[in-house]
Amino acid sequence: MKRQGRRPRFKTPLTDARNLAARFARRPLKLLPPTARFLLGFLALAALTTLLLASTRPAQTSAEVYQEGDVVRAAVVSPADITAVDARETERRRETARREMPPVWNFDAWQIEDAAQTFRASWAALKQQSEARGGGNSNQTNGNANSQREHAEPVWPGAVGDRPAITRAVAAHGFDAGALESLTRMIREAGGGYVYDEREESHVSPEIRVVDVHSGTQAFVSTSQSQFIPLAAARERLRGRISELTGWKLAEREALASAMLPLLRPNIAYNDGATEAARVAAVEAVPRVVVVLKRNQVLAREGDTVTAPMLGQFAALREYSHTERRPQLFIGLFLFACALYWAAWRFTEYRSTTRTLPLSAKRAFTLVCLSVLAGLVLTRAGFALAEGVAAQSTHAPTNDAGLWAFAIPFAASALLVTMLVDTQLALITAVLTALFAGLLAPGGMLTACFALVSSSAAIYGIGHYRERQSVTKAGLLIGAVNVALAFAVMLSSQKPLTLNAILLAVACGLAGGLFTAVFTAGLLPVSESLFGILTDVRLLELSNADLPALGQLALRAPGTNQHAHAVGQLAEEASRAVGANCLLTRIGALYHDIGKLAAPDYFIENQNGDNPHDRLRPSQSARIITSHVTYGMKLAEEI
Repeated sequence: MKRQGRRPRFKTPLTDARNLAARFARRPLKLLPPTARFLLGFLALAALTTLLLASTRPAQTSAEVYQEGDVVRAAVVSPADITAVDARETERRRETARREMPPVWNFDAWQIEDAAQTFRASWAALKQQSEARGGGNSNQTNGNANSQREHAEPVWPGAVGDRPAITRAVAAHGFDAGALESLTRMIREAGGGYVYDEREESHVSPEIRVVDVHSGTQAFVSTSQSQFIPLAAARERLRGRISELTGWKLAEREALASAMLPLLRPNIAYNDGATEAARVAAVEAVPRVVVVLKRNQVLAREGDTVTAPMLGQFAALREYSHTERRPQLFIGLFLFACALYWAAWRFTEYRSTTRTLPLSAKRAFTLVCLSVLAGLVLTRAGFALAEGVAAQSTHAPTNDAGLWAFAIPFAASALLVTMLVDTQLALITAVLTALFAGLLAPGGMLTACFALVSSSAAIYGIGHYRERQSVTKAGLLIGAVNVALAFAVMLSSQKPLTLNAILLAVACGLAGGLFTAVFTAGLLPVSESLFGILTDVRLLELSNADLPALGQLALRAPGTNQHAHAVGQLAEEASRAVGANCLLTRIGALYHDIGKLAAPDYFIENQNGDNPHDRLRPSQSARIITSHVTYGMKLAEEI
């Protein structure tokens, strides 16, 4: 009898592609010896940790960013002799110099004299017209008709005003020379000083720099003086002087005003180009403000009020930390991370010799380090989010980033290692996570203690990981512990115990436990698959009869399936008697004969009277029977 079909395959095309990609990615590393691969991964892990730590708070001296009037939350001390430019104060002084530089105005001193001479010339021209017409007196206007035809009517030669009325008014007073001198003096007096156009009033400042367009001389003039007036005021002053003339009728005074007022024009004008050039020169003339700090100089103590000079000193410290001390910071943190990870590796090696772990020492160490790295990413993101939320609020207690930080899932890494490997390795994970949290947090030691105790509650507060609800129960326990720890931190840091602050701390503490459960539940399946760890929950899932392997076993080899269950029961009882893992033993027994799926009829428990071995040589029968072990291993790799 021939074998019934080919052995079943449980791998999907997606799984094959994933495995192929993984083998291709690991190929370069396989060219290196195991020790070199380990050191390479170790240094890469330390470098990633350094980047996560160094990119947040470079040093305690420059950690905080304050505004003027804030209260200093921690003492600020200069770590070295520092000389730096105070960009803020320099910019303030330059802006002050620019603002205080008076605007430049061009002054034409001849303009008012030109207006007076223009009026005198028009007066003289009108007088010449009248004299040429016959006598030059006021009665000339009553001549006969022939004379009017021979000579044109005299007209005021100015381009503005009521010219006939002006002509009559001047002629009525016989072109009096005294009146001309008086009117000319009025123009000079009304337009004397500095007359500007009202449209340029926005450029008027308490003090201006006046440049004479003819001589080039300059002078600073206070615009509060009465001689600096707008054009409308100058014309109104001239109109008032004209209205005070004696011996002139109202109509004649109005006629004179229509001739004289347009002659008054601004004699000073704003020069935008010269003003901007002067302000640029004033800005460039301001020297840079230099901040000089001495080593160990106390710049501010906790509780001090931030002043403007302090802001310049704090900025100098930040600049120093981001430039000159940046390489030192990276090197120091890298060495610190290497030392911590090396201690964790040595402990993992020791732990693997004293207790049988579900995976090798190097794989267990890799799991611990990746869990710490994932926790560091969560911690850094949590602190950034807490500070961002606090910055959006201006009222206590929601503006306190320390309260929001209670919601960070510090215990997620330790809880993950506890459920996958070992409680002692989880404790090492908790210590590393707490130390890194202390380096990231503004609170430092208090935050480290909070993270360590919270992680310890996650490690020792749960039993065996036999059901998915274990993660939820652990999250609830961690939330309760976080609430108590948050209250302790508030007391230790002397935060105000207002009702709103307590409620916010309680809510954030409970949220921290919830987030711990969420992140742990999400990372558990990934870690189980990545490291090949069989947790109790995974073992229980493998006992599901609907799985393809067990389903095929029950369908194609019912005798073998019954045999596997019977062996499982016996093995479980034996394991319980000697203190072994009963669940692992029972599940292993269920799968120990799946290799018989390749040829189920060649095994006696699946035969119904006909034995195929009767038609085979003994060597062939032996080969078929023993090959079920090889087939079983291949199928197990596909599950």
